[in-house]
This record gives sequence, structure tokens and C-alpha cells, in this order.
Amino acid sequence: MYVAAEPALNRVNERTLATYTQTGYMFLDAGTGLPGVVNEFIAAGPPPFFIGFGSNPIYYPEELAHMFRRIASQTGRRLIVSKGWAGLESSDQAEDILYVDDVPYELLFPKMAAVIHHGGTGTMAYAARAGVPQAAFPYMADQFTNRKRIFELGIGPKTCDFRKMDEKAIVEAINACVSTDSYRNNANYLAETIRTTEGTKQTADLIEKEFGRKTGFPQ
Repeated sequence: MYVAAEPALNRVNERTLATYTQTGYMFLDAGTGLPGVVNEFIAAGPPPFFIGFGSNPIYYPEELAHMFRRIASQTGRRLIVSKGWAGLESSDQAEDILYVDDVPYELLFPKMAAVIHHGGTGTMAYAARAGVPQAAFPYMADQFTNRKRIFELGIGPKTCDFRKMDEKAIVEAINACVSTDSYRNNANYLAETIRTTEGTKQTADLIEKEFGRKTGFPQ
């Protein structure tokens, strides 16, 4: 069994009885660049904060959009907000907030001041690889474990659950990511470890070895 997760971020539980090899994350090349409007927004000022809650259920998207406007005003920070499954977007556009559809996190996150998210494993992994602070507001399943790891690793602040998340909680998370130098220092250190793991190559090599064929990856 192969476990495609980074040991430095999510090590397999020691009590696991199955035989496994932990390869690290299988990051793939983004393939395409960021949309022009995203590049223009990033270039127009200081690094923005990314906010995205993935598949988490959001029943009042317009109210959340209004909350983002207040958060941007209170913190003085620009925001890039993922529309996510809820289709978040405000009918009242603001110059300091950009709503985006799916964009390659591999290219976006290194340009962010920090990443605020739902605790999804993939989002957490890309933020960790980018070497930026992050904060998670979990809703279900492994999101809670990922939130715990973010705090334990010192790459982001302690946060509440998604159900309890409000304007104050997000403002506090943003301010903590900005004001705590250790979060960025720890994130940079962790990123160096993740970047050298080469999980995709390790997984491909193991599969090729399993089936007795040579790998096509350069040695």
C-alpha cells in the first residue's frame, strides 16, 4: 500500500497495522499559468490573502460576501476568494477583493501572504509547499486533524470550527498570520522538506518496480 501524503505534514498513524510506504504528495505540474485578471490583481498591491472553503456547505453566500468586504476593510488586506462549490461571489464588487474559479494553487499560493481555508488535505499541502502561513476552519472528517497539525507545526494560529466561524475569527486569523514571524519561518522550513520529497517520482518508481518495468523518470 502506498500513502501519498507528506510525512513531515501528515505521518501515518503508528498504530496502523497494514504494510505501507509513505511516498509524499503527488504534486503535478499546473500546466497553465494563472489567469490574467489574477496576475493583474496580485501585481496591483501587496500580496493578498487567499480565502477558500472548498466543498463546505455555505447557505448564505451573499452574507458571507458582505462579511469579506468588512474583513478587507478591517484588516487593510486584499483578498482573493475562491468561489468554491457554493459559488461565492458578490453582486457589489470591491477593488480589494477578487473572486476566482478554480486556479492552480501551485502557482497562486506562493504569491499569497497567507491561506485561509477549510482544512482540506490538498489545500493544506499546497499552502505548506508554498511556504506561507495558513489557518484552517474545519467542517468535517480529516479537516479537524489537519487543523490540529497546522497549529502543532507552528505554521498557523489556533482557530475555531467552520460552524462557529465569524467575521472576528477570520480577522484574528489574518492578523495572526501577519504578525507572527514564526509562522512564516516554520512554513518556509517545512516547504523545503516537502519540495525535496518528490512524491510523484517515488510513487511512479515503486509502481514500476512492482510490475518489473523501468521507470521513465530521469534518474
